[in-house]
Amino acid sequence: MRGNWKRYDKSVERFVKLLEMRKELEARIFKARGWSTYLSYDYLPQNPKYRVEEVVEISSRISDLIRNRVTGNLIIHGGPGTGKTMSFLIAKRVVEDYLKEEGVKDYEIVYVVARGKWSALLYSICRYLGLDVPERGISLLKYFELIEGAAEESYLHICIDNFDTLLQQEPKVRARATTEQMLHLMTKTPNMSFTIITSRVNLIKEIADSSVLSLLDTLNAIYFKPYTFEQCKNILLERVRLVFADGVFDEEALDVLAFHVAREGGDIRRGLNLLRFCGEYLVKKGLTRVDSELIKHLIDKYDVRGGGQQLIDALSLSDKLVLVAIYQLMKELGSDVVHTNDVFERQDYYHRVMGLPSIGKNSFSTYLTRLSTLGVIEIKRKRGWGARSPKVFVRLNCPSNAVKYLIENDPDLGPVREVLMSSSGEGGGSE
Repeated sequence: MRGNWKRYDKSVERFVKLLEMRKELEARIFKARGWSTYLSYDYLPQNPKYRVEEVVEISSRISDLIRNRVTGNLIIHGGPGTGKTMSFLIAKRVVEDYLKEEGVKDYEIVYVVARGKWSALLYSICRYLGLDVPERGISLLKYFELIEGAAEESYLHICIDNFDTLLQQEPKVRARATTEQMLHLMTKTPNMSFTIITSRVNLIKEIADSSVLSLLDTLNAIYFKPYTFEQCKNILLERVRLVFADGVFDEEALDVLAFHVAREGGDIRRGLNLLRFCGEYLVKKGLTRVDSELIKHLIDKYDVRGGGQQLIDALSLSDKLVLVAIYQLMKELGSDVVHTNDVFERQDYYHRVMGLPSIGKNSFSTYLTRLSTLGVIEIKRKRGWGARSPKVFVRLNCPSNAVKYLIENDPDLGPVREVLMSSSGEGGGSE
């Protein structure tokens, strides 16, 4: 490459130099090029710490169902990031290896992740089984008939991860009724069993149909406790040793990170995300060491980025303009509450800057209500002496830095970013 630089123009030559410098830096920070693989949710450790008993129990239950060709179900529940999915996938591998040695054939362990709708879930199961079905245009019962047909030829154990989302669709009454119908079919279908993975400890309370509830094996549900501080530290230490070169991540930094993860509910995925964030930050800033002060800084940055990204992903453009109007007015007035009349005028100005039509007072009230329902703002009503109707004020109910991140990084706000940044008196983007 060096000998051929004369063929390139200056911009390409500079890019090549930067690329080589980056490779040299990464070689000092990481043990392997594919370092992020060890921090992904898909990585399955050969010897999962603190979840061996759960893996053994899941493996035993599933293998019994398959070998005996009986209907049945398994409920796995616990908070986010407590190892539920990892344990099931390891158990799946264990069961498949064991049954292969036992000569058991004609079965399939199907693992799918629910994304909110039963139609999408059943379609995914069909595709997993190699069934040629359209993604849309057929009923849930038709999907299930095809899956039943597959079960007649080969025993099926179906694992539905992220089961919670199936109950969160609007209207929720309909979502619950559909879920109960599908569970009833799955519990009654010969040659089929299933596993539910959920983060809801009280999932069973969501099931109103007593006939379905009686068929679910609630007494033998497997509960995943949150990881303790020591457990978080040892799990993260294992990943640090796989990812970072010796001396890059010091022990005090690991203690700070493990304490943060344990305090936030033992969600080990949060720790993995932060380790990945650390790696990216080191490369970006040209650093080769993570100490306790840096990890504290990065935890704060990650929380801000996470909160800001949630606002970017969850809100409509008009929602964002209303929220930004509240944020800007609070900064300008030095107050923690602002009057909705002022907010209405400011967001109307932002709409005009964007070249968008103005929204009416009724729509504005709808956006305020939605932001309040999402927990982003708080609405306060104050009735003055002799006033016929109360004055309505709003305040932020989310970190102001998250809104600042929204302003600086949301592509939707590009046309008004310069106006927003100048009025906030803050230039430049996030680190």
